[in-house]
Amino acid sequence: MEADYKSGDVLSDRYLIDSVIGAGGMATVYRCNDMRLDMTVAIKVLRRQFRTQATVVQRFLREAKLQAKLRHPNIVQVTNIEEHGELTYMVMELLKGMPLDGYVQAKRGLDEAEALSLVVPIVDALAFAHRQEIVHRDVKPSNIFLAEQGRSLVPKLMDFGVARELDASITTANTLLGTLPYMSFELVQSARNASPASDVYAIGVTLFELLAGRFPVLGSTLQEYVFAMMELVEAPPLSSIGVQVSAETDAIIARCLRKDASERYLNCAELLEALQKVPGRAQKAASSVAPAPESFTERVEIGQGPAANVFHCVDREGKAFTLKEFDPNIPGLQPLLHSIASRQNEIAAVCPFVQTTEVVPNGVKSPRLDGQTLAAMLVSYGRFDPDYTLELYIRLADALRISHSRELLHGHLHLGNIFLAQQPDGVVTPMLMDFDHLSVLGERALVKRGTSLPFCAPELGGGHPPTPACDIFSFGICMFFTLTGKLPIHSTNLIGWRQEVAALGAIPNAREFVPELSEDLSKVLGWCLSLAPAARYLDVSEVHRDLLAVRLSKLGY
Repeated sequence: MEADYKSGDVLSDRYLIDSVIGAGGMATVYRCNDMRLDMTVAIKVLRRQFRTQATVVQRFLREAKLQAKLRHPNIVQVTNIEEHGELTYMVMELLKGMPLDGYVQAKRGLDEAEALSLVVPIVDALAFAHRQEIVHRDVKPSNIFLAEQGRSLVPKLMDFGVARELDASITTANTLLGTLPYMSFELVQSARNASPASDVYAIGVTLFELLAGRFPVLGSTLQEYVFAMMELVEAPPLSSIGVQVSAETDAIIARCLRKDASERYLNCAELLEALQKVPGRAQKAASSVAPAPESFTERVEIGQGPAANVFHCVDREGKAFTLKEFDPNIPGLQPLLHSIASRQNEIAAVCPFVQTTEVVPNGVKSPRLDGQTLAAMLVSYGRFDPDYTLELYIRLADALRISHSRELLHGHLHLGNIFLAQQPDGVVTPMLMDFDHLSVLGERALVKRGTSLPFCAPELGGGHPPTPACDIFSFGICMFFTLTGKLPIHSTNLIGWRQEVAALGAIPNAREFVPELSEDLSKVLGWCLSLAPAARYLDVSEVHRDLLAVRLSKLGY
């Protein structure tokens, strides 16, 4: 959708437009320079086609005024509102970071501690709004922005476009406002039923989704959703679908999701009080910056996995590295890590697409690289061009080919374990990380996979030992997502994943989503993604060979 303004345009003789940073159905958000105050701001401008529609203009201005009233550290601040003839806009603080939904996708899911640490401040913000008699009505991960402030991520609630004051009359009885999976039963029946308990329900859905990777009530249309709501007695507890969560948090989320609004927390102030009593929450949800041991001058947690935490560290000599610490209770951990690291370094010596690693007590460390994981890149920039994807995966197939030739499986291949390293000369080099994860975790591997489950080969669900064919399937899922921006398998808990795989006839053809994809590359992808291991490529060297053939074909050979 083409924007109404371009770089270099000036709004109200004050705001110089730099670029478009977001667009929705009714408005476009621009990065601008406030020439009067000499500072960078974000400006949300109502689209030109809506400026003569009085109801739309009224709703837009009401959103701006409601948000401007709410001065809270976890609510995106509106600093100015302007209406000049047909030009209507609001000026907001400019934030650096990403929405919560993108962050979760990049991290491949959150554990209970991190989910609470990011959602509790939003509950506090909603409690503040409720005291002002304002209901948001569209709380969801895409409306929660994680703003980078130093080393911390500060959650901020945004988009009050469908919020309402409890005594407002602009909403009609037949208006459907909000996003279906996050809407309570009473809100689906009528927007006039909105109350603080409606926001409580949306918080419950958000926490459920962050921890389970799915919604508590499913339905792709209003009719399906209402029918599912009517049939539902109560939403399933997280513990009943295989999600590991404390009993206290499970009970709080279950109460948020009560079908009857009167059985939920009445408002977010009550919910906040309950969340703050979760044992250990304050400690777990505290800053991710851990105290630096004597050997470190800096140690910042950047990720958590099934049995290991990942840190960015700087040692006393000023050398930066990434540290992965495993659960010390894993049997035979140190000998196993030494074996994996030895083979991985042997591969790295002959393949530039595998990262070197060094064993330390209870973990491994690697040189810190400039760049991002492939998961984070896809969140930031969307799906990749087929030609670029081909070149990227030729290199990754080569890395897997060499590792398999030395009898080292990857065992845990997903988008977060592919790092796009930015070299000093500007060249981007794909790097494989975290080899042989299944060997370290043993039987806990699948159970704790979480949101990397959609990348697992189906046979692993039946207790099949990992094989090269499992890596080939995971490789194919990564390439499918890189090309299409979609996952053919979605469940992130073991029970749901097994059910989805059992019901799946075949992985869709990527050309259904990317028509410009060549038939040759589509065939290679299809042979990687057969649900039956025997129908896949026998060896990743065959994948590498055929990807090279696709490249030659594109060059006219």
